[in-house]
Amino acid sequence: CEMCIRDRNEARRSSYRRRTVRDTWLCILCELAGFGTTSAQKVIRAFPTPRALFDAYEAAITSARAGGRDAVAAARGVLRERAGLSAPRSQQVYNELFANGWHV
Repeated sequence: CEMCIRDRNEARRSSYRRRTVRDTWLCILCELAGFGTTSAQKVIRAFPTPRALFDAYEAAITSARAGGRDAVAAARGVLRERAGLSAPRSQQVYNELFANGWHV
């Protein structure tokens, strides 16, 4: 997204400013196809780090399993429920960034 490009250009000009986890997290989210700055900022407001989101996925999966519900569906809905993303965007983040077999 344009924010990440601007941040990279600024970082080149000013070596004193270090990139934060939040900056990197924003850029990772913006790299998803069709995912813009607005959606990425919604995610970051709810989950400031990838680890915070991972922990929320893990909690949703554990809770769903305990209740006999579909654990993957619960994880895919986390960002819809807690960050206000659309269902397809919420699923996209889970599927593309976090679903590497750890939930099975």
